[in-house]
Amino acid sequence: MWQIYASSWRIWWLPALLQALLATGHEAWLRHTMPPLPQGLTPVLSLSELSAFSAFASSGAFWYPVLAVTLASMLPFTALVLGFDRLLEGESPTGMEVLRRALPLWPGAMVALLCYAIAVVVGCLLLLVPGIWLGGRWALWPVALVRERGGVESLERGAALLRGRWLRVNSWITVVMLLTLVAGFVVGALLTWLPVPLPGLASSLLLAPALPLAMVLAARGREFR
Repeated sequence: MWQIYASSWRIWWLPALLQALLATGHEAWLRHTMPPLPQGLTPVLSLSELSAFSAFASSGAFWYPVLAVTLASMLPFTALVLGFDRLLEGESPTGMEVLRRALPLWPGAMVALLCYAIAVVVGCLLLLVPGIWLGGRWALWPVALVRERGGVESLERGAALLRGRWLRVNSWITVVMLLTLVAGFVVGALLTWLPVPLPGLASSLLLAPALPLAMVLAARGREFR
């Protein structure tokens, strides 16, 4: 996986940069609008601080930008999936080309993401297990979408890509996500000498391709290889 990642930077750098800019911009906006964090290292919030955070976290001022950034990020994410899938088919598209080819897929990707998220959240509220099962069953829907277009129907087409490999594929994706989180902390710690928000931007840029590549490899039966 990491060999493909390192050798394909011409494909992923532009969509990864776009995704990193969206994430960094949202992080900067949150720092500007969130209630002030408590000073020091105390793990306990006062009642007034807790009330302020609760009110902000449940308000439209918090959730609308989260939704907007998430939906906007589906364009570069879809482009990354598309680029890696085409790369493993023997093509070598540029970053601009995969973004252009992902643009018509963007509306369907947003619809599929919303349906996926709603189904998983509702399933988790129903004793947790249904949400975990659905989240795993439809984990590869972005790969199905870039191959056959569509929207909601990509969920079930994605399920067909991991039939008989639910545990293996989802274990692979979970491992990659955990490694990405750890790598993000390491990269951020190594770049603390840079001015904000450059450490977060660099971390997001370097790590954005990991999950899309893991999904494409899993769809081809090449997870853990």
